Amino acid sequence: MKAGIKILILFALTLGLAFTVWAGDDEEGIPQIDPSMMAAMMQQVKQVKAIDWNQLAGCLPEELAGYKTGKLDGGTMNMDSPTNPGQTFSHSTVERPFTKESKDGETKEIKVTIMDSGLNQMIMAPFLMHMEYDSPDGSMKWTKVKDKKAALMIDKDEGKIEGVHLFTIVADRLIVMVEGDEKASVDEITEIANSIDYDCLDNLLKTADDTKEKE
Repeated sequence: MKAGIKILILFALTLGLAFTVWAGDDEEGIPQIDPSMMAAMMQQVKQVKAIDWNQLAGCLPEELAGYKTGKLDGGTMNMDSPTNPGQTFSHSTVERPFTKESKDGETKEIKVTIMDSGLNQMIMAPFLMHMEYDSPDGSMKWTKVKDKKAALMIDKDEGKIEGVHLFTIVADRLIVMVEGDEKASVDEITEIANSIDYDCLDNLLKTADDTKEKE
């Protein structure tokens, strides 16, 4: 999953920022960033305070049939903007792994993660643009999980599936990730994604919106 997320974020940064803040190349041909344009771009980024990771944890499944539940992990990060005093970037992530051991001693792992992007456009851009690709190293295509849009990413090595990732988008802000290793099937990952309590997430977002209105 980490490799896939890095690819998506790099794609977003490359596509969304390259032409916005590029100030030409220096004498050695190294691209330069225009600080004033970077600051102007950052001012336009719509941000909200991310939901605390402990609250997000309440929407994670506590068990999966046939799997051993692993240790809960997560955190919330708040960071002041280096270019715009008073602006804060915020996001939260919580995850829980599940493992199953087969009769031959091999272990299969499924991981469920919920991330609140805090409406960070740089994180959400690849999903909001409905990026798709297909290559020998893998593919990404759009599908549906319940009534929500979702991106199915498959990692491959010489045509062999090495990992399956399903990213479900909630209110263009939250990302629910269900991921499995090479032993997991697309059908299994999809079934788990459909079992997530999305009403719990919708209620958290509603509470967050109500709190914001009262501030």
